[in-house]
Amino acid sequence: MWSIRSSAISCLSASIVPMTQVQNIVASVKRPRILLAIAVMVVVLSAVTASADEPYFLVARPALGDPLFEQSVILMLPPQVIPQSVEGVIINKPTTIGVKKAFPQSVDLPNAADVIYFGGPVALDVTLLVRRTSSPTHDDHHVFGDLYLSVDPKDISAILKDPNLDKANVRVFQGYSQWAIDQLRNEKAQGSWYEVPVNAEAVFSTSPAHLWDQLVAKGRMPEVEPPSPSGGSLLKILELPPNSIQPSLPPPPYRSSLAARDTVASPKPRSWPGQAPNQKW
Repeated sequence: MWSIRSSAISCLSASIVPMTQVQNIVASVKRPRILLAIAVMVVVLSAVTASADEPYFLVARPALGDPLFEQSVILMLPPQVIPQSVEGVIINKPTTIGVKKAFPQSVDLPNAADVIYFGGPVALDVTLLVRRTSSPTHDDHHVFGDLYLSVDPKDISAILKDPNLDKANVRVFQGYSQWAIDQLRNEKAQGSWYEVPVNAEAVFSTSPAHLWDQLVAKGRMPEVEPPSPSGGSLLKILELPPNSIQPSLPPPPYRSSLAARDTVASPKPRSWPGQAPNQKW
């Protein structure tokens, strides 16, 4: 196909220009806009990824009505191999179950560390240990600073038997918390959670019952894009629709590391067996 291009000097003179050249001219005009859009998209996604990688406490707002997460302070864990989910452990809900009941060979621990903590309603048969150390094991997961997470039962048992263990900076958890990415984003947008910068002293607080009161006063509303009914935002376009992945989440990495135990995940309970009388969770 061909196109007639009129001359600026005389409307009588004309030149024959192949249509492919016209298309190339149009494409060259559009190309900078497309490249700019791609650059913006990369910058936005990089910022989102960097933000997600930064450690923080997820602190329940006073109006949160879920009894399992009411007045919870959750240490959010670094991204794992599951791209569709985010995980954390509740750090301010000690149970009445002693560490030595599960690990009889454990060294004596101070009051705040000598009980198992309710880490969340997911996989209640999974034990996790968080500690400060300058000598992590090969299988430890780095959380932030000198804070490490252990999930292998043999490693946890060996750590708790170590006479050189930093006893004031260790916690044992049963279960953990998990969300699909869109699920947690929506909960944040709806005002259910605050975000608070992490610090190791809070993780190993000697007064976990007062930790929520201390941190909720420092809470800031996370900058989260609210759910879009049209799904037209950049982040929504690049992800699956909300809740579409929840029924098919693969087993979390903490489960696979404990496969040798041949256990079955417990269903989500509405209360924790070690919950103290009249304690609201």
